[in-house]
Parts: sequence; C-alpha cells; structure tokens
Amino acid sequence: MMNIQEKGKLDEWCNDSIQWLQATFGKDNVVAAHLHMDEKTPHIHAAVVPIVIGERRKAKKEQTDGKRKYRKKTNSVRLCADDLFNRQTLIAYHDNYARVMTKYGLQRGVRGSEARHTTTMQYYRDLKKKNETLETETRLLQEKKTKAQEELRQVKAEIRTDKFKSAATDTATALASSVGSLFGSGKMKSLERRNEDLQDRILELEDEARQRERQQAEQIQEIRNAYEQQHRKLSEFTDFVRRYFPYVEKLIPVVNFLRERLGFNDGIIRRLCEFKEVGIKGKLYSSEFNRSFDTRHSVCSIKQDESGKFDFKIDGVSHVNWFRKKMNEFREAMGIPKQKQDRGIKL
Repeated sequence: MMNIQEKGKLDEWCNDSIQWLQATFGKDNVVAAHLHMDEKTPHIHAAVVPIVIGERRKAKKEQTDGKRKYRKKTNSVRLCADDLFNRQTLIAYHDNYARVMTKYGLQRGVRGSEARHTTTMQYYRDLKKKNETLETETRLLQEKKTKAQEELRQVKAEIRTDKFKSAATDTATALASSVGSLFGSGKMKSLERRNEDLQDRILELEDEARQRERQQAEQIQEIRNAYEQQHRKLSEFTDFVRRYFPYVEKLIPVVNFLRERLGFNDGIIRRLCEFKEVGIKGKLYSSEFNRSFDTRHSVCSIKQDESGKFDFKIDGVSHVNWFRKKMNEFREAMGIPKQKQDRGIKL
C-alpha cells in the first residue's frame, strides 16, 4: 500500500476498490466509503446495506426442528448481514478482491492465518511509548551536550596554561643565557638545545589542543543535530495528535482534575478517557465545599457538550451539581437551611 501511495496510484486504487464494492454488493447498496490515513497503511472503511433475496439460511432447519415462527417467500427481499457476511462469503470476497488487485502487486492473505490486527488502543499505546523514548533520548542528548561544553571549556583553559608555560620558558632561557655570558658557562649550548626541545613540545601540545577542540566542536555539532532531529520528531508527533485527535488537549484539564482533585488512579482515568462508564465507591473530595462525600456506588463518565467542552459527570449529572446535591442532603440531615450556590464553578 505504501508503494501504491508513493507511485501516485492511491486515487486509482480507491476508484477500483469502490467499483469492486458496487459490483459485489450493488451500486445502490454501497452507502459510504471513506479513505483513512490514520494508521500504518491507507485503507477504506465502507458501509453497505445487507439486502438479500430468499428465505433465511436456517429456515429449513428451524422448520424441521419445529421452530418456524413465520413464513417468508423464497423471492422476498430482506435485510440479513449473516447471509452476506459469513465464513464462506468472506473467503469468496477475499479471493475475488485479490484478483482485482493483482495489477497493484497486492496478494491475498494467507488462508486460515492466525494473525491479528493491532487494536487502536495498542496502536496509540505504542505511539505513547515512542514519545516517551524520544523524550528520554532528548534528555540524554542534552546531558551529553552539557558535558561536551564543559570539556571544551577545560581544553581552552589548558591551552591558556600551555601558553603561559611557554612564556615562562622563554624568560628562563633568556635568564640562563645572561648568567652564562656573565660566568662564561660551557652549559649554554645544552640549555639552548633543551629550550628548543621545550618549544617543540609546546608546539605539539598546542596542535593536540587544537585537534581536541576541533573534535569537541564536531561532537557538539553531532549532539546538536541529534537533539534537533529528536525535537523535530517530537514536534511531528505533537502535530499529529493535535491534527487527528484535537479532543486530547480539551481532555487535559479534566484529566488534571481527576488526578489532582479526586485522586483517581491511571487505570480509571484511562477508561474514562475512552469514554466508558466507570463504577466507583468511596470518598470524593469537593474543593467548593472543602470536604469529602461518601458514595457506595456511583457511575462516572466524561461527556462532551454542544460547545465541544468535556465535563466530568457522576451518576449522569455534572460533578458540580452532584457535589451540591450531596451538600444539600448533608445540610438537610443536619437541619441547616439550603443556600443558593454561585454558578460557573469550572475545573
């Protein structure tokens, strides 16, 4: 499929796939076909009306068993997904579609394969792990960059020290030459040779220092390039999430509220973020009333309102109203009159 996309034949593949759907299930029965690009390879989600003609496949068997409850004409039109999508028909669809797709180099899947598709949740869990790995690698690269900069600073300090030593050697040599001339010492030539050796050694040290400085600069550049690459990958992943899952950002305040205010664990929060209903019991803390309320069994969920905002609900109502209801019940039990509450409490 990636090869088809790279060759610019994706539109042609889509048209051939839709023609196969219409030829197989009837043009009027294909009510929708959407191209999806949100997973590893492009694919089409199609919806068809399962219109079939004739009696149900189990009609004769039910009649034999004495279970027949109604009669259908053999040429009547009815809806039955079981007749259209069973083990035999699915195998035939795979065979027929593979023949149509041979011109794209696509091959039929292995019959009876035990391979399973990666679930959507697993796919996004893998993306999350990759994101965490990228963040770890970015942090390590930053640490290496800091260490390399410190080593470069030390090398520069060593170069300055070597130059200071060179100046001191020149001064000592001049002094020895003066003393030798005064006393007529025969060691002058020996001192001169030693001075030349020291000069050569200093030149070698300076050359080594320059090489080390150059190597450090190259390492810093490599680290910077790797850091920028990791940062670019992280930015691409963030853009991907914002483009195809814009609701994630809107869910963040709700998630923070559940973690920090109500103390929900990650398992419960994950199920709520899948928009599932979750049963809970125990104490729930209200920052509005600065107290906790008991519940033996409540059903929690996250719902999106007409404006696109997400709200945390308890027993089908907003958590704000649920806490206020609990507070009114507490006050009634204590004989305290109800008080009007300000509206507009937000997460």
